[in-house]
Amino acid sequence: MPIITYYHILGVKDDATVDEIAAAYRKKIKQWHPDVCRHPEAEEKMKDLNKAAELLLDPVRRKDYDTFLAHELSLFRKATSWAREDQPENAHLHSRAHHASSSEYVRKRRPAADKSPWITQRTIRFAAGFCAAGFVLLVLVFAGLIAITTPDVPRGVSPSSPVPALIIPASPSGSAEPSLDQGDALFMTGDYEGALRLYDAVIAKNPDLALKEVWYNRGIAQNVLGQYRDASQSFDRALALSPGDSLALAQKGAALMGLGRYEEALDYTDRALAGYSDEAWIWNNRAIALTNLGQQKESRAASDNARVFTSGMSGY
Repeated sequence: MPIITYYHILGVKDDATVDEIAAAYRKKIKQWHPDVCRHPEAEEKMKDLNKAAELLLDPVRRKDYDTFLAHELSLFRKATSWAREDQPENAHLHSRAHHASSSEYVRKRRPAADKSPWITQRTIRFAAGFCAAGFVLLVLVFAGLIAITTPDVPRGVSPSSPVPALIIPASPSGSAEPSLDQGDALFMTGDYEGALRLYDAVIAKNPDLALKEVWYNRGIAQNVLGQYRDASQSFDRALALSPGDSLALAQKGAALMGLGRYEEALDYTDRALAGYSDEAWIWNNRAIALTNLGQQKESRAASDNARVFTSGMSGY
């Protein structure tokens, strides 16, 4: 195919199972999470991964998407077939025409260098037909993208984009410093399991640890790993030390959504938006909670807000 599909983005085959798609999504998150990946396009990549997973994990939307891709592939094959039919008699000119038919589908046509007699009426008709096919293809791609970005959020899914905000490295002191430093280092490289082991070792020695950043980072690692119950408890500890922390409130809400406790999640998400009203991922999680509570109108409004704030940034 001459385009990048959502299957390509997640690195799976077009007949991949739901479990394979979910596993690929988790793997990509660990690689491209903006908090652990310093690549300038990490946020945009994360945005694409979230969209791809949201669509491909929804059986109905995935079926529509597969139909759209099949139609587009058929159109591409027709264009290739037209190119083969236009065979110049001269062998040298045949080589030039074959090169054009195989390359112009994926890049703009270059102006003709001259107006030599070999440009026949048949060639002109082929070019016009090819351009028309290209225009139809662009219209189909645009229509597909509009359908993909509709505000309908699938019922019963976990928070699709609980993207952690900027992580503040812990500032430990005393005997716990080496372990916390190592935990922070592993966290920033995306090794959440390793970071969690070190954080837990420190907390085991000091259960009353009063470092908000440690509990916050620990909760994010648990959210990424799908340990939502433990993450909820970690954010409770962080909020006990800083009750008005909007980002901790939002992450607590994401953990509760992972547990299916949507009413509680909505409460925490709304409290987070009171302090961070321009965070697209928080609005997106609000839309998910509202959808699962059957409040479709409010969910669409939240999704609209998520798109508004996303369009004002490089991605999320």
